[in-house]
Amino acid sequence: KEFNLAYYNIGYAYFNEKNYTSALSSFRKYINAEDDKTLQTYTDALNRIGDCYFSERDFSNAQKSYAEAASTKTGGTDYSAFQKAFVLGLQKDYKGKITAMRQLINDFPQSEYIDDAMYEIGHSYMMLEDNNEAIRTFDDLYKRNPTSSMARKGLLQKGMLYSTMNEYEAAVSS
Repeated sequence: KEFNLAYYNIGYAYFNEKNYTSALSSFRKYINAEDDKTLQTYTDALNRIGDCYFSERDFSNAQKSYAEAASTKTGGTDYSAFQKAFVLGLQKDYKGKITAMRQLINDFPQSEYIDDAMYEIGHSYMMLEDNNEAIRTFDDLYKRNPTSSMARKGLLQKGMLYSTMNEYEAAVSS
């Protein structure tokens, strides 16, 4: 059992040094050797595997790893769900990203990633050129948590959207 945990710890040592290839190898060894899939370290290792792939811009494998981590239903799966959704956006699947971010909000209403998810939903609507829905989403984010850095970022995006829509008074009052 300690031998398996050594792979996990070695993976983190490499990960912290940004040696993602070696970290990935060690985390995979841990995952393959670990029998107890309900452990927090198991889910965390899957997330770090996703992060290794993400850092190497292998978004397809990152998404698979985050999805597997999210399915474990242990602690830390809100991070998995957020990252999985975020990667969908990087792959230009904005509708899928919106759906996945909404699922995160529904499944983890107390998550620290809620504001980030709402901002990313608004950003995805911008990418889909649905400016009105983007503005509505940024408004909802601000109403939910006006002191959030993501809410302020959303207000800036809202102002820029109004500007591109030639609604300058609304842009200024945003």
